[in-house]
Amino acid sequence: MDFATLTIGRIRVTALTDGDGNGGPISESFPAIPAADLLACRDRYPDLYGPDDEWRMRTRAWLIRHPDGLLLLDTGVGHADWFPTPGRLLEELAATGVAPSDIDTVVISHTHDDHIGGTVAPDGTPAFPNARYVIQAADVPVLAHDVPGS
Repeated sequence: MDFATLTIGRIRVTALTDGDGNGGPISESFPAIPAADLLACRDRYPDLYGPDDEWRMRTRAWLIRHPDGLLLLDTGVGHADWFPTPGRLLEELAATGVAPSDIDTVVISHTHDDHIGGTVAPDGTPAFPNARYVIQAADVPVLAHDVPGS
């Protein structure tokens, strides 16, 4: 597999595709924006539109190799039932020669489902068992609110 990679000094960033699917009508995905305005952007950003003006949603994660280890930025959709297909982040990592246990740090950019869905395996265990998980403090109350019993 050929991955887009950027090397900056001793740091190498590899873009991984977790998912690529249609997320329903773009006007329903962004209800605060007038549908005519959304559709007017189709010519400028054709890769954002699927058939029948659906929102083409791509989820990504970034593998960052640095002198002290392996960092994963975001974890994709995982096994979310709202996305058309299960995330394929683990397969993408394997194709780069990296096992989940090789990741020592997982950084979550923000707590949208398409960025945190792959943090746990389907059985509820950490998907990256040896990793330290890092999230910005502003998102901690959001997560605590969504956890039963918290």
